[in-house]
Amino acid sequence: MVTLGRFFPSGAGVDPVLGQPDPGENVPSVASSNREDRFAVASGVNFDITQRQVLELGAEYLDVAFDEQRRGDVDFDDITLFANYRFKTSEMSTLAVLTTFEKFDPVDDDPTDYYSLSGEWTRNWTETAKVYVRAGASFVDSNSTAGGGNNSTSSGFSGGVGAEWTYQVTRLFADLNQYLDPNADGQLVNRTQLRLGVARDLSQKTVLTFGLRGINDDAPPGDSTFVSQKYFAGDVGFRWRMQRQWTLFGGYTYRWKDRDDAADNATANALSLGVAWQPDRK
Repeated sequence: MVTLGRFFPSGAGVDPVLGQPDPGENVPSVASSNREDRFAVASGVNFDITQRQVLELGAEYLDVAFDEQRRGDVDFDDITLFANYRFKTSEMSTLAVLTTFEKFDPVDDDPTDYYSLSGEWTRNWTETAKVYVRAGASFVDSNSTAGGGNNSTSSGFSGGVGAEWTYQVTRLFADLNQYLDPNADGQLVNRTQLRLGVARDLSQKTVLTFGLRGINDDAPPGDSTFVSQKYFAGDVGFRWRMQRQWTLFGGYTYRWKDRDDAADNATANALSLGVAWQPDRK
């Protein structure tokens, strides 16, 4: 039995965004510590074409580095550019065309370019409920080393469906996505991810949270080398805002992972307690 690594997603995550899982989430299995340094920056701008039409442009950069290079802990950086067109069909519904270009560059291999084109429908079903449906395709330009063959372009499905309900003191969240994601194994993965979450306000300053997450990683289009893996996490936690800019948080998390080429499953139990400082919080 081995212990799961350090940086890996817990349940639904802290304040999850519907249809937007965090990029580059890593689910390694290691028997010893290996510090991970993670740097991410994102920027975007919106242009109102008309009262009903919006153009969104943005860029994101993710850099992940480890003290020691080994299986499941490989340095990489990932650059994302996106352009989205949204058309408001009614006061409650929106249709969108989403386009993305990304370049994944692991330290031990050649860069891989990948693209996606999707259509999305969102609707504020009621004042407390929001749903979305997305469907499209991802395209991978694989090289001879990373793809296990000659240079080629392959395609696969990408999309998602989800809903959230926001009440006076309770938030419910459910989200299922399939998409290409960079991985600390030094490869792209075709990731299917389910997130479920509940947040309950016990008072104006205290929040109780529950989260579940399931991940299935398969080889991306055109890759014959990646070893599939599955991951599950569940947690219960709390956040107490002691002062405007200071928050005490903690909780319990259980994690499980199964890799096709591993003799045993990996599990982990963790208790956490910490303090967050947000200087720009009002």
